[in-house]
Amino acid sequence: MIPSSLPQQTQWEPIIPPDEVAFWPPQPGWYAVLLLLMAVGIYLGYRYARRRKANHYRRLALTELDRMKVDEPDLNELNHLLKAVAIKTYGRETVAGLHGKSWLEFLNRSSPKSQISKSFEQIGFGFYTSEDKNSIPSDQWTDLIQTAMVWTKSHKTS
Repeated sequence: MIPSSLPQQTQWEPIIPPDEVAFWPPQPGWYAVLLLLMAVGIYLGYRYARRRKANHYRRLALTELDRMKVDEPDLNELNHLLKAVAIKTYGRETVAGLHGKSWLEFLNRSSPKSQISKSFEQIGFGFYTSEDKNSIPSDQWTDLIQTAMVWTKSHKTS
């Protein structure tokens, strides 16, 4: 039995739930977080665009090396391409006068991953002395192009 001191259920008032929390406008702290995220996004976008623009010459050179891989071997064209990339990166004063052994040493010094002189010494110096300058076996030409690609991707910028 229910004691008589308790009110009857019909006499109880309904429970009123609180108002729902509004989604908008957010609290002031969220504005600070939003501004911070926008600033970080703008900064990262700026750095990405700057790096992409700075490495445009590398992408062009790699495209040209891909084309050279399937074309007839032409050491002169390969040397011109590597020289153009080096001039773009290190400046005309540093690179333009290099040739022969000093050019190959420069290529080795400028890339930590590539030992381009080994490939060029086997093939490249024959270029200056050979009558048939482009008589390079296709496997050696492919290796030389691969080495040039590694140098192009990994050479240090000044």
